Amino acid sequence: MADASSLGRHFRDQAGRQLIVESAQDVQVYSSECANAVDGLPPSEPVDLQAGDTCVICQYELRRGDATRPLPCGHSSWHDDCFLQWLTEQPSCPICRAMVGEDTGVSIFPEVVALSERVADLQSQVEALHLRCHLQALQAHLLQRAVLLESERQRLERQLLLSFEELASSGRQLAEIHAEFIRRWRYQRCRLRFVSAPLHTRHTRPGRIAELESSTQSFDLASSCDSSACSSGPDCRGVSLSAEIGEQARSILARLRNAVMRTPLPGAHVFRALAGRNGRMDPVQAARVLQHLETAASYETLARAFIMLDVDGSGFIEESDWMMALQLPRLLGSASIT
Repeated sequence: MADASSLGRHFRDQAGRQLIVESAQDVQVYSSECANAVDGLPPSEPVDLQAGDTCVICQYELRRGDATRPLPCGHSSWHDDCFLQWLTEQPSCPICRAMVGEDTGVSIFPEVVALSERVADLQSQVEALHLRCHLQALQAHLLQRAVLLESERQRLERQLLLSFEELASSGRQLAEIHAEFIRRWRYQRCRLRFVSAPLHTRHTRPGRIAELESSTQSFDLASSCDSSACSSGPDCRGVSLSAEIGEQARSILARLRNAVMRTPLPGAHVFRALAGRNGRMDPVQAARVLQHLETAASYETLARAFIMLDVDGSGFIEESDWMMALQLPRLLGSASIT
């Protein structure tokens, strides 16, 4: 009787367990994850259970020889039908909550798990080595770039230093040119002071060329030049008012008159063209015009000719002085040059 009841209970348990497995594989009863987990589980097999172990799901004692389903995590302390009912809620281990996926039937082999972990470790090492090589290449590139930039900086510093030296040399040359210009200007000032000095000392009243010709026979230029103005140039010589100088001055004025008369313009128009905007000629302008007529004329001769042209003694040659000294004819109703 006992054996018959035990056998009947065994078949009843097997039928119920098979019904639970078939229900667990139905996606309409379980979720897709649970159904896939059931498909991937190994078949139930008897395990060697220790005395006193209890099912972690139903809390009933496990009997030796009961069937169970071990998971990849290594846990199997439950009844097979209890675990299938557990999967109706979630596809995970009841003890460690490790997920039970489609590849459960493969991952249960320890050597496969160890190999997967080894592959993952090697993959991480390869990625680390690749990153290290990339960083080393980047460091080498940056080092080379730094060397090139340092070389370029040194080259620019040398070029800038040469530019400063050239600028300083140019400054010294400009200073020398300026000093030479000042020296020549002082020299010309000393040689041309004879034009302005006699104007205030000898022209007591305008329009008297005869009185100028009969004035003092010699004029010392050194008395009208300061020592500082003549220090860098040659010694100033006296302006002679002798008869020879007067004759040379009159000869230059005669040549000037003939040149003006040969032009198709009236004498007044020629003067305005030579004088420019000011309408009068200063000593430097007059000397420049006279030197074109006689390049070998001395400064004394040019000074005497200027005095003869400056009839009114104003220190400048105006149009009236020009017309009177050169005895140029005036045209009635002549138009002025604009």
